[in-house]
Amino acid sequence: MNISESALDSPSLPYFDQIMNGLDDPDTEMMFSRNVHWGYWDNPELAQITSEDFINASDRLTEKFCNAANIKDGMRILDVGCGFGGLAIYLNKRFSNIKYCGVNIDQRQLEIASHQIHPERNNTFKFINADATNLPLNDVSFDRVMALESIFHFPDREKFILEAKRVLDTSGTITCTDFIASENLKFFRVIVDLLFKGIEKRTWGSMNVISEQKYSELEKLLGLTRCSFEDMSPKVYPTYEIIRKKSVLSQNQSFQFINTLIQLFAKIGMIKYHLYSWKLE
Repeated sequence: MNISESALDSPSLPYFDQIMNGLDDPDTEMMFSRNVHWGYWDNPELAQITSEDFINASDRLTEKFCNAANIKDGMRILDVGCGFGGLAIYLNKRFSNIKYCGVNIDQRQLEIASHQIHPERNNTFKFINADATNLPLNDVSFDRVMALESIFHFPDREKFILEAKRVLDTSGTITCTDFIASENLKFFRVIVDLLFKGIEKRTWGSMNVISEQKYSELEKLLGLTRCSFEDMSPKVYPTYEIIRKKSVLSQNQSFQFINTLIQLFAKIGMIKYHLYSWKLE
């Protein structure tokens, strides 16, 4: 395993600060020490608003994500925005002879991820501190590029996808999950920001959220063909309630307020949660 010696300037992600500062708490450690992403419920109406239910659901989302990417033994996998290494841990337990590279702009997350991985089944792992839109990696060096609930933090989706295409083999795929905004959400975000003085950036950080139409335009512009797609919005919905009621991400008034708003926007369909997997044309 390897981590680059020099850390990049990381974007401000206050929710990650909250999580990392709370990892000594058993409940926070259970919920977020591996996966820092939403959960997936086959039967959302049966979801329990508990930490245990959430960690099982977040593992289920990781599994759904890997199934969409069609991971196989022996693949070269690039995980962009790798967080604390939850995807790497999943791959390590289920596949053999994979060559994994995790990328993150936040050195702190890489330190945690690297200490959680204990390679098995002839798998190899490395972690590098890098910008998703400027990857220090060779052309045609991966079979899969994956961005599990991270692409909305990247400064430019188009640049990221172009980088992903550059490092992919011609038969490779790009897979991501993303929050999708309705056309009306932009207006409400501006109003909330004006009324509550940058509350979004003070909690969830810089969020580059786009619409379904914009995704379709990017696909045409960049020569991407969908090989897998799912609107997961109903299946992930219990996460909003759990985040609002049960997690370290609800322990101050700013988080409580913004999380209530986000849950409302999701309930009325102004925020959706999509899974995409693309092959190169």
